[in-house]
Amino acid sequence: MKYKVLGIASVALFAVTVFAEDIKPGLWEMNVQVPGMSAMQQQMASLPPAERKQMEEAMAKQGVKIGDGGMVVKACVTPEMAKRSAVPIQQQGNCTTTTSPRVGNTIKVASVCRTDPPVSVEGEVTFQGNTAYIVKTRTTTGGQTIDSQASGRWLGADCGNIEPMQ
Repeated sequence: MKYKVLGIASVALFAVTVFAEDIKPGLWEMNVQVPGMSAMQQQMASLPPAERKQMEEAMAKQGVKIGDGGMVVKACVTPEMAKRSAVPIQQQGNCTTTTSPRVGNTIKVASVCRTDPPVSVEGEVTFQGNTAYIVKTRTTTGGQTIDSQASGRWLGADCGNIEPMQ
């Protein structure tokens, strides 16, 4: 269960971190739709209270909240990151990420994490101007493949209490 939650959370973190040039700095929100999310919510609910609280707190620190049928992820992009076209990556474990050159409004990204179990993610990000994007990903972990879709939007210049990713 723990690995499944981390694997699905990695989908969200992977997708939200794939920013490119011409985006606005500030707070971004992504809504991730992952098949089987209701089963994951039930599994989270069945965890011992202390373990569930620890998992929820760990995800909240990374701007991740599990909701009905999906996950909401918030990320902060600093003006410096936007200016440098930096790719702020939040990864767990020993991960390697490659990004293809931007073609039109699309970037392809792949990430492999040598964790237990290993996680690999392939994705495509399509930008809709500098305040929105759509992401399609395929994550493989623990012998399972999870396809997900997400949409991201810029919320505003103020990141509030969401810390920029390092």
